[in-house]
Amino acid sequence: MESIVSCLVVPEKYPRGTLALSSDPNPAVALLSCCHSWRALLISQLCSEFYFLIEEKNELVVTSFPRWPKELRQPGFPACALVKEVRFQVVMWKSLMDGSALRKLLGSPYSNAVFPTASLLTVSVVDSSASINCADSLITTAREYIGEISQRIRSMVPAAREARISWPNVYHTGAKQELANIFSPETSALYMGLKRISFTEIGGFDTPGDIPTFGNIGLTHLTIRCKSSKSSFIRLARNCAPTLRELIIYEFPKDGSTLLRGSDGVPAVYSKLEKLYIAQSIGIQGLSLPQSGSMSHFPALRSLDIRCKYPFDDDVLFRGNHESLEHISVPLDMQFMAMSAENDVFQPMKFTRLHSIDLLNYYGAQEMTPYHIDTIKDFVFKLARAGTPEHLQIVRWSGPSDETKLLYGIKHNKTLSNMRILEISKSVFQFSDVVVILKAMPLLKKLWFSLDKKVPMLDGVRMPKLLTHLLANYYPLSRSLYSVTFDQGSKASAKQVAVVAMLLAVVSPTLALTQVDSEMKADYFSGIEAAIVTRPFQKHAERIKPLAKSL
Repeated sequence: MESIVSCLVVPEKYPRGTLALSSDPNPAVALLSCCHSWRALLISQLCSEFYFLIEEKNELVVTSFPRWPKELRQPGFPACALVKEVRFQVVMWKSLMDGSALRKLLGSPYSNAVFPTASLLTVSVVDSSASINCADSLITTAREYIGEISQRIRSMVPAAREARISWPNVYHTGAKQELANIFSPETSALYMGLKRISFTEIGGFDTPGDIPTFGNIGLTHLTIRCKSSKSSFIRLARNCAPTLRELIIYEFPKDGSTLLRGSDGVPAVYSKLEKLYIAQSIGIQGLSLPQSGSMSHFPALRSLDIRCKYPFDDDVLFRGNHESLEHISVPLDMQFMAMSAENDVFQPMKFTRLHSIDLLNYYGAQEMTPYHIDTIKDFVFKLARAGTPEHLQIVRWSGPSDETKLLYGIKHNKTLSNMRILEISKSVFQFSDVVVILKAMPLLKKLWFSLDKKVPMLDGVRMPKLLTHLLANYYPLSRSLYSVTFDQGSKASAKQVAVVAMLLAVVSPTLALTQVDSEMKADYFSGIEAAIVTRPFQKHAERIKPLAKSL
């Protein structure tokens, strides 16, 4: 390390010893004044990234180590062993066309550059152009150099096991297809030997760029952030089914059923997949899988996260994983709930390792008829009963509900007795309701809810006698509660929220953190400050003061 540092310092600007006692927070000062051990650690952080930039004017700019202090000379290639991420960024697609910038990457001093410990490769094209047109000869030249440079880039990072690839879907008007499609075969070298790939596409065209056709290249993690996932991406996931451990799709394609079965009819079994995340399925619901039967495609799944309307017409995502699923995030839409009932997906205590449930409501308040509310409430508790009291600890639920029926379910559903985190946004509770929840869930650590505007009252007793009543009959209300969040949908005033927070703090000795909406913070803080100098909260001031600090 010392040998590297000695060749970086600009002697005329920082003579030896002049910075030893400086308190300047500048990284250059810290680098020169700290001890050897700290210097080695600092250098490893400052040299963790290396950037190549191809500008719009077809110029190659090596930004080298972007974190390195500007006051010091950039490290040379002896520091390459410290690099963890190598990034290649192209400002415009047309910068690649005549190959001049790419040729520079193939020449000295980069021809022999190697980053032996770099684990992450990032390749991105940043371009706001909607379309481009150029001569066929330029396309041919670009193909030649893109193929060669793809191999060169991959050889620079021999140990890389993760790549983040991003590009805009710029349309070539002459060839009548996306540029990414045109250059797709030439980029195949980038993907060899990788375990994790993330594809990100920007732009407004419905037709996305393509990727080369692969067999099983041994991927364990695949993320697809594209406006419309093309069949090549789904084919890549299906071909890597035996090795994938995590699959994230930000927009589920219309031919999404091919994820589970190819055109040859052979089913895909993701035998090691532990996490499946689907973010969007616009206009897609009820995809059918011919001859699906009871086939288990995801037998090892631990986390199923569906942030959109359920895309299939049956229980294909829930088969064969009832002993492995630990987290379920599903939509509260009528079609999914009907499907789960028809296929008896959530039988009591079926999912023996279920730890957390996220329920996403896609209906607005105006759409929520009493039928919707009752159906959703029944489904929520049916899903909760599908877990076991020993494992189910987290429930998050977004959407309006019938609070009376919800509280009844909480009191009488023993599966919820070991809850650690309960988040129910857009449902409004009175203070007495909160007491019911905390009594039913003695191990609860985090509570998130909306507070009703009614004056806090319990057993017919209200302030100022309510605090004394709580201490005499309910203390301790909870010995586990650590955090309470008042949802931004709370109808109560800041003063009412402050009163409820203080009541909970006094009768729950472990409560240390409260959170309120940003617009309410100032009045909430003022309410606490005023209360701790007057009765009945004055003598509990030391217990209440931390609430103001938690904002």
